[in-house]
Amino acid sequence: SHMHTFFWPLWLTDQIIDRYGKLGHPLYFTEVSIPSGENRIVDWSKPYTPIYWPSLPEKEPQQAEYAEKFYTLLFSRPEVEAIIWFDFSDRYSILGAPMGLIRQDLSPKPAYNALHHLIREKWWTRLGTKTNYRGTAKFSGFYGRYRITVTVPEGQAQTFELDLKPGGPKEFIFKLP
Repeated sequence: SHMHTFFWPLWLTDQIIDRYGKLGHPLYFTEVSIPSGENRIVDWSKPYTPIYWPSLPEKEPQQAEYAEKFYTLLFSRPEVEAIIWFDFSDRYSILGAPMGLIRQDLSPKPAYNALHHLIREKWWTRLGTKTNYRGTAKFSGFYGRYRITVTVPEGQAQTFELDLKPGGPKEFIFKLP
């Protein structure tokens, strides 16, 4: 998913998911690289040579805005199982490209903050609830691993883990001592 030359139109990304999703295999968007500098044409047939390719303060908000839209689209599609960002940092990045979520000095870019907000705040399931008179509780959450702590009225707590997976169980029973 290199975007050194141009940001992929989201409608095209959606069409790609439609096309390859029909194959019935999970889709992985690897090497997501969205620049925070000028777009450049890259000749991948030439040997790797780092070049001066700076992150530009005026381009960093564009990287963040597009990264948020791109991740939101991919996250909304059940065919997509993984998104893998390429070059977490601009320091020692391939081609010297400003594709990282953090700058060469290791300070976070706006894209880091935008994705952190999406993943750890907007999409992260946090819930505090009480069971009903039958000892059951319900919640809606995204697929993934959950750690659930159950505290009985006497104050004793017990922690359980569960995995919500497509096609997996949707009901879990926790037995307390």
